[in-house]
Amino acid sequence: MYCGDETGSFVGDVGSHVARFGYGGDDAPRYVVSSRGVDASGKVLSSCYKSPETEIRTVMQPPSMKDAPGIDPVSYLSQGECVYDWDAYQSVWEQALERMMVRHATKHRSRPVSLKTKNAETKNEAIDDSTTLDQPVVHPLLLVAPGCTDLASASNQRKQIQQMTELCMETWQCPALFVAPTPMLAAFAMGRSTATVVDLGAGGCRVTPVVDGLVLKQAQRRNGRGGDWLDHILWHAALSQQATLRPRYQIRQTQPSAGNHSAFHRWAMQDMFREFRTSEYMWPLSLTPPTTVPFSSPSLEDITTPLGYQLPDGTTLNVSQDMCQVHELLFSESTPFIESSATIPPCTTLSNAPLHQLLHESLSAVGDVPVRKELASQIILVGGMSGVSQLASALSSRLHWPSAFTPKIHCSLYLEERTSAAWIGGSILTSLGSFQQLWLSQAEYQEYGSTLAVQRFP
Repeated sequence: MYCGDETGSFVGDVGSHVARFGYGGDDAPRYVVSSRGVDASGKVLSSCYKSPETEIRTVMQPPSMKDAPGIDPVSYLSQGECVYDWDAYQSVWEQALERMMVRHATKHRSRPVSLKTKNAETKNEAIDDSTTLDQPVVHPLLLVAPGCTDLASASNQRKQIQQMTELCMETWQCPALFVAPTPMLAAFAMGRSTATVVDLGAGGCRVTPVVDGLVLKQAQRRNGRGGDWLDHILWHAALSQQATLRPRYQIRQTQPSAGNHSAFHRWAMQDMFREFRTSEYMWPLSLTPPTTVPFSSPSLEDITTPLGYQLPDGTTLNVSQDMCQVHELLFSESTPFIESSATIPPCTTLSNAPLHQLLHESLSAVGDVPVRKELASQIILVGGMSGVSQLASALSSRLHWPSAFTPKIHCSLYLEERTSAAWIGGSILTSLGSFQQLWLSQAEYQEYGSTLAVQRFP
């Protein structure tokens, strides 16, 4: 197995917003599904057209965030740091294992949409094909871990790796396993083993230095200013206009639904405002800090542009200048709608600082000056929020370093490569011949247990 390049491994990346799955060696994931659309029965929701009574279960979101929408970025700090709902995590993975036919020995098979047959021969083939659903996984699995370093007991990285190992080895009986952190794989996807990974996702922004493929845990910094937080700010701004907001599942309803405070309604509203935030109405980020913070002054919030955004039900939403500049909140020193500063959990890696300050604090935490200089010249942008217009230029203009340090920001020209950077890095890693000796085999797990997984996995 050493120095082989074809293992038929299966790579899975479950994030705070989207889960991506596919076989190692491919250029892009083949199966992408929402990591929040899992109900109590274990079925993945494929669209927003389900009934509001459906119970939404989130994988990377703590239970305290499922009650009501909030706009406090501190409440988003724990989102995406670890797996909170292991039943939902297992359901998302099992859906991908079934859809991608991972329990079959033949690689790159796909389950047909319909198993209807016209003769007895095809019926027998369909029955034989369905019996493999109860068989163990025959492909090695590479799991992408969040890679956060919160010291709390609920998100302890050691416990997370142990639970992932037990799930794969005992429940699915996979032949081999490897768990890799997101920042390390994102750096590999950009062709670098030493880099400063700036991950802008739905749960927040995270800056992680990676040196020779190893994550510097003490230098990691992150906040809760992510896509979900910006979506809720736009939601709050739209409610201030006294507009009737109805997501897609309420378009054909003549009367208001009783589930407007459910988790599904929050998910549907958030998805609707995410479409608005990624539309052409958003202004590019300014290269210089703006004079006023968006949504900080009530008078500026009333100033509207001559354009209007049409919601899915046909309602026209007045687009204000603050709504067009909502991405400026990633760099603002103060946050709107918060009267007093909220309490930050007692952990050095968590803060409510803007993005450029997070990057400065992360690089300052690296003690070795030559390594810090190399990390400053290898800053890469990944994540779903990395597609904001002029993000790299705005971040570079706000970084103030001595003349000895010249920060250089790199990002891929293709948005798909930035959003799926962790999965692409895992696909590249499993294709390397020198990596094959690092797999945790089923025999090693039966002999040493999950303790060996904690010692071997980065």
